[in-house]
Amino acid sequence: MRLSAAIVMVLALLANFGAANVADIYGPANVEPLWQNDPGESAGLGSELGREVFESTWMIYTDATWNAESWGYSYDKGGTGVGYREDGWIITNHHVVEGAESITVTGPDGVARAADKWFADQKTDVAVIHIPDVSLHVPKMGARNHLQLGDEVVIFGHPSGFPRTMTSGIVSGLHRSYFPNGGRNTPVMDFIQTDALGHPGNSGGGLYTADGTLVGIYKAGTSTVDGRSGIGFAITVDDARFVADRLIKEGAIAHGWLAIGMRNALDIPLETRNEYGIEGNYGVVITSTLVQSGETVLQPGDWIPTFAGEVLVNWTQFEMLLSRHQPDDSIALTVIRRGERLQVEVVLDELE
Repeated sequence: MRLSAAIVMVLALLANFGAANVADIYGPANVEPLWQNDPGESAGLGSELGREVFESTWMIYTDATWNAESWGYSYDKGGTGVGYREDGWIITNHHVVEGAESITVTGPDGVARAADKWFADQKTDVAVIHIPDVSLHVPKMGARNHLQLGDEVVIFGHPSGFPRTMTSGIVSGLHRSYFPNGGRNTPVMDFIQTDALGHPGNSGGGLYTADGTLVGIYKAGTSTVDGRSGIGFAITVDDARFVADRLIKEGAIAHGWLAIGMRNALDIPLETRNEYGIEGNYGVVITSTLVQSGETVLQPGDWIPTFAGEVLVNWTQFEMLLSRHQPDDSIALTVIRRGERLQVEVVLDELE
């Protein structure tokens, strides 16, 4: 059954947006639990989906300031997070915690707790926050390869002064890139696209399927003239988990990178694809020459149809898979060069 497109509003908007503190934007740090017994009775949410996403979701407050110059005011940064590990780890976005010297989170029980440590990776816009002495609810974890266009999804978070808001939509696209304001603010991109409505404050919250399975971490969206998001983008749960695990274990992460030009095979005219022996409209095509140790290892027209067991849809997917490797790693690529299948070894640079 199609999920309702209506926004479920659970707390009232704190009206004074001119004040420069986080409570006015995201609600008070200590709030009453949404429900005491049956979530359906308290909030009108389906018991399985509603309880799963509610118990997994945290409000995040920081002492860093975001300046909204076009609106004429500033306020403390904040956003949403998702319970990631039972031992106190929450996953969110890098841009939610960027610049913070202190972080407070409020969970399903309405109690504000101070984070004792956090780590973030700007390259993927993933961050993790730890709160001590608490056991977290962790949602069911999905996988990117289980998603299909048209799958119903919901976002749950704390947007624009409306804490604990659920919106619904579908998976509109996979393996998307996103260039806000014409720039590339996240070097590694391979996003889920959705038409589920998102606002500032949803950042770091979960993108869930209809049964409450976490499939993405909401990042950002495009906006119409009235400020509402028209298209939303989420980091896949696969990519978010990979980065989060490394951050928790090591406190930082370095990404491998292949410094070479490439295009999507789909974007190359059929006549040119035929000339270079490119037999499909998937994969990536190299557009410049890569020389390593005095040897040309990749050259224009080389077609890379698959990598790491995945059929490549576009270059953003390829770059994300490469970024899971360490700088200076030597990796094997299967390359089709004018119809001839070759195995080449390349050494990765570090993504700066």
